[in-house]
Amino acid sequence: ESIETLKKEYQSLFNKTTSSVSEPYFNALDGYIAYVQEQPDSGRHEFAQLIYPLFVHMYLDLVEKDHLEEAQRFFMTYVKNTLLQATVFASHKDDLFRIKSLVSKEQIAQSEYVKSFRHNGRYWIKLCNASLELLDQFLIKQQKYPLLTKIVQAYFQLEINDGSARNAETQRLLSGGRLGEIKTEDNTNRMYFGLLRDHDLTRILQHKSILASSAGGDNEDGAGDDQPSTSKNRKKLKKDFFNQRQSKASLKVDPNAPQLTRIPIPELREHERMDLINTFQEDYSRMLKITPDNLPSCCYYTLLNGYLEINCLEISEDSTLLAVGGKNSIIYVYSLNRQKLSTMKLPHELERLDKSNEHIMPPKRTAANAASGGRKKGGAASLYEMAEPFTNGTILTDLCHKTWSIGNTIGQGGFGCIYECRSTSAKTPIYVVKVEPDSNGPLFCEMHFYLQLGKKTLQDTFIKVNQLDHLGVPQLVAHGMHISPTSKRRYRFLIIPFYKQTLAAELHLSNNTIGHCLDEKRVQSIGKQILDTFEYIHSHGYVHADIKAENILMNDSVHIYLLDYGLSRKASLQYEEKIQRRHEGTLEFTSIDVHRGAIPSFRGDLEILFYNMLHWLGARLPWITITDGARVQQAKMTARSDPSGFVRSIFANKNSISSKMLDALTQFFRETIEMNYTDKGDYQRLREIITCKSRQRRSSIGAVSSRKPIINLVKDDDDEEEDEKP
Repeated sequence: ESIETLKKEYQSLFNKTTSSVSEPYFNALDGYIAYVQEQPDSGRHEFAQLIYPLFVHMYLDLVEKDHLEEAQRFFMTYVKNTLLQATVFASHKDDLFRIKSLVSKEQIAQSEYVKSFRHNGRYWIKLCNASLELLDQFLIKQQKYPLLTKIVQAYFQLEINDGSARNAETQRLLSGGRLGEIKTEDNTNRMYFGLLRDHDLTRILQHKSILASSAGGDNEDGAGDDQPSTSKNRKKLKKDFFNQRQSKASLKVDPNAPQLTRIPIPELREHERMDLINTFQEDYSRMLKITPDNLPSCCYYTLLNGYLEINCLEISEDSTLLAVGGKNSIIYVYSLNRQKLSTMKLPHELERLDKSNEHIMPPKRTAANAASGGRKKGGAASLYEMAEPFTNGTILTDLCHKTWSIGNTIGQGGFGCIYECRSTSAKTPIYVVKVEPDSNGPLFCEMHFYLQLGKKTLQDTFIKVNQLDHLGVPQLVAHGMHISPTSKRRYRFLIIPFYKQTLAAELHLSNNTIGHCLDEKRVQSIGKQILDTFEYIHSHGYVHADIKAENILMNDSVHIYLLDYGLSRKASLQYEEKIQRRHEGTLEFTSIDVHRGAIPSFRGDLEILFYNMLHWLGARLPWITITDGARVQQAKMTARSDPSGFVRSIFANKNSISSKMLDALTQFFRETIEMNYTDKGDYQRLREIITCKSRQRRSSIGAVSSRKPIINLVKDDDDEEEDEKP
């Protein structure tokens, strides 16, 4: 028992001794990691550069002081940290195995890795001026962790990087391994990327013509007996020609190419000259001299009927194919040469081909259906260029020079990605940023809408005048342009408030006994708020044209917001149909005006809202499975011919829908049908209809509305009620 007690006491004393040795290392590195986590997202990755070299130097220092167990405990503590594994240690996994194998002073002294890490120069790190000042204040002025200051001063070289902080992706690409980043002076040497001066083909071919004329002159003179003198003359001509001074034009070199004296090139021998003459003879004969009488030609291609219908196009790298993306989701591919396009053979036919044949490409295609162009049908939406994905921490600068940091991806829209974002200046709430290439039109339309109607003062005035407690139009937070540092492409971005949930998610979660649907009161509340939104945007001449559950968001269970104004535009004052505009928007909900090819209208927004309310109440629209726009249009025209029969037929199996709600939907549908193309709705009456309160205000309805069929309809309903009275 005494032996066991002594062992325990010895182990306890040993642990206290060793822990006192390693405690400053743990405290210093933990303190710096906590300091890095406190930094804003825009500059956190810059401070994180120091974690890996600090960790390595601390481990090596513990091993050199013969504290192997504490060194290994120190190593395993931070290597098993999941946060460090995903960020700091992700690009140093191979080096970590080498470091772990160093367990003595002798191994450290003989290790090539340690020599390159410690003795071949300091670890080079580049920081922006603001980050360097903060780091200097943390290490030098505060002096919280002297061990960190000692290691940084001994093994690190910190350099100021011009401009603001780089984003995380650029930082990761430029970060080094054992020596850190590349030194600035390492890039001062000039890199030559030009070509050396080629041989003067003009002089070579001129030499050949001299030889030919000399030979021709000898034959014409008929001096067959004077062969030795002729041979001497030809040799003299060749010698004089190749020894003459070259012209200044032939001596010009590319300023980006190395100097001729740096890489001396020997003069060509006679047989090499003749080989060059034979090699370039055919190419030179095809060269055309550009003169006023012999000008170069340019080839132009015209896309017929392409105005407002072509969204993007691109020519292949070898200039043989032209791909055109249309607004109707069709991709057209054209051949720009005489070679026609053909389809690939079937798999069982491809298996029979000789794969060792060098010319296997032509047999892989069928020549029977070759054509000069082809088309591919895409999805239901228009074709637009998608934005490249942006990494977490990318900085955006708006038009007011305020910076925003991109966060996680929260969705994928039809035209680009949607991200979380925060202001880098303060801990502000989370916002939403939409980013699209500047060549895309939808975000431009949406930005124009928010600049006009997303102003807080304008919305507050409307709310006060109409005595509302809420308006479902988001307010514009910021917008601007962004140039990608990697691809140099221009992007347009828009920042609006963040909303927690979409109405589509609420529909999916509300799996009642009759399916995914909402109750009547919820639909009435949403419909009333959307009518308030319509009254606001319609009063300024705008239409939405794409109302659906995915575009309705909310932060609570009461108030909703109508988003996605990519298809919004000013309503037209003249009805005009165009084939190119037919069936735009969401096919199952779009209006008859859009089906016919007209510009979206005020009555079209109300019609789209009607179809959505049917869907939210659990009705299955008869055209929901039809993908052909013309057939969907015909089905909707059939529904318009008998509004009451249509509404009651789709709710025939829905016993949970009250008769008042069915009458309200029918009356709402009739209101939209009887409107003219340029008419704005009687929003007060429509709100009363949708909330089933229209019968309580019959006199006011008759005074406001001038449409006789509606008055007659209400009057007929009253007559029926009087007939039913006892």
